[in-house]
Amino acid sequence: MVICCAALHCSNRQGKTHRGAVSFHRFPLKDSKRLIQWLKAVQRDNWTPTKYSFLCSEHFTKDSFSKRLEDQHRLLKPTAVPTIFQLTEKKGDNQGYVKCRRKIAIQTLPHSRQQRLWQSKSQVCCLREQVEKKNGELKLLRQRISRSDSQVRKLKEKLDELKRISFPYLNSLLSQDCETPQLNPVIEPLSWMLGTWLSDPPGDGIFPTMKPFQYLEEVHISHVGQPMLNFSFNAFHPDTRKPMHRECGFIRLKPDTNKVAFISAQNTGLVEVEEGEVNGQELSIASHSIARISFAKKPHVEQITRKFRLNSDGKLEQTVSMATTTQPMTQHLHITYKKVTP
Repeated sequence: MVICCAALHCSNRQGKTHRGAVSFHRFPLKDSKRLIQWLKAVQRDNWTPTKYSFLCSEHFTKDSFSKRLEDQHRLLKPTAVPTIFQLTEKKGDNQGYVKCRRKIAIQTLPHSRQQRLWQSKSQVCCLREQVEKKNGELKLLRQRISRSDSQVRKLKEKLDELKRISFPYLNSLLSQDCETPQLNPVIEPLSWMLGTWLSDPPGDGIFPTMKPFQYLEEVHISHVGQPMLNFSFNAFHPDTRKPMHRECGFIRLKPDTNKVAFISAQNTGLVEVEEGEVNGQELSIASHSIARISFAKKPHVEQITRKFRLNSDGKLEQTVSMATTTQPMTQHLHITYKKVTP
């Protein structure tokens, strides 16, 4: 941008004169009182200065500048007002032009239409400056919002990737696009268990023969229109996300009763049938029969009890107790799940 002097009949512009010979100074847009004095001195009709408007140093007396080193840029005093202006336009040499300059004395503004005009111009300048400042702030806010939106998108992508890594089975279930069959009326009393559930917070495990531990678990309980529920329990290490305990099977309900059978196969080599009753939104069951592989690790599990219930927060709780060949019936697991899909 080429900087030019805003004074009438002044042709000074940046780069035209020797460096340092003429300096350029902005109008005091933020100082309304001094701005009125500048506007009166400039005497330009129908003109309003902006932040890109300048006056050159030739319109100021020497005492208008602060004392500085010779190699430093001229700096106006906070009270400086221009007083030197050329009253007539330059004539050609054949007309005998003589450069005419004089000082214009700063007089007290009369209470007149002209004074109101200067004040109005001053207000316009101040308002324009405020608008430009607000526009600059608005631009910065838009840039911040754009950066925030970009960060949110990246975080969502990372979250989706973590879900795919941590819960691959859940991801495959969510990607399925098929119509759910109608629920068989026989299993209506167990409908509160349906859905995909994720541990929240991590579950706690404890038993006299092992160190206390925590685990994450993904539970999927569904139906295919048959008089039973299908289930799978998939546990993960809370830090490494490595697979841990796996269990799958079916939950059956004897028609016209509240008697329930829980049939389970586990990746530890244990297969069991648990039976019990459902009362409202609580299911209590205990092992009816247990079978295991011939090389199952000792001590062997001899009895298991479970309790499922839907709490007041809409979360599913499971408590598991067990007895082994060396330990009596003791609580082993407790975990709470939140529903993520119906």
